[in-house]
Amino acid sequence: MVSDYNMDVSFVKSGNGTNSVLLQGKGTPKMIEDTTKTEISEQSLQLALTREGRGFNLFNFNLSDSTQHLTISVTDDAVWEKLNLELDSGNVRVNDAAVTKLLDAKITVDSGNISIKNFKSEQLNFQVDSGNVTAEDVQANLTGATDSGNIQIRNFAGDSKLSVDSGNIKLYKQDIGETDLSADSGNVYVQMPSSFAGFYDLQADSGSVRAPDSKRETNDYVKVRTDSGNITVEQK
Repeated sequence: MVSDYNMDVSFVKSGNGTNSVLLQGKGTPKMIEDTTKTEISEQSLQLALTREGRGFNLFNFNLSDSTQHLTISVTDDAVWEKLNLELDSGNVRVNDAAVTKLLDAKITVDSGNISIKNFKSEQLNFQVDSGNVTAEDVQANLTGATDSGNIQIRNFAGDSKLSVDSGNIKLYKQDIGETDLSADSGNVYVQMPSSFAGFYDLQADSGSVRAPDSKRETNDYVKVRTDSGNITVEQK
């Protein structure tokens, strides 16, 4: 089924000592009622919600209405083993997941944009067929790819492996974690902290390459490949 909707997911600190969820939007009254009554337990949350005979769980939505707002209230000791968001067509925003302990997260969108802000997890993976990815204040070991679309990530800490078939990559690093980026058709820009003392492994088959000299004082590295596109690396 092809859906056409937007999804907002926000994490907040619980005010009553329990883990709970609240769904707001144009879902059916029963969908919203069932979601409101649901509590998170045993490091997981599983919802069996229906809309016109179609089933989905919390992190596998398939709606055709407008924006759905999902607020997840978590206690200080809450732990999420996995966050999985899958959308066919539409935009998804994930805000403030850094308020809880999250081990593994995956966001998949066939056609639409992903926006992430204030996010922390051990692992984060995203896949987009057609659409852009923007993120800010992210700490994770990150892997991600877009077939057609741009990737821009600011204030990022962790290892990263990113690729685009057609589109540009902009990555602003806060640490010296391993960086592996590739673009078949598009430009790549990387900003590294001034403390980076490793080496740059940069290659553009058709395009220019601009980067500081490699200090080679550590084993840290930045690897970038483009088939057709420019590579720019700066240290600030």
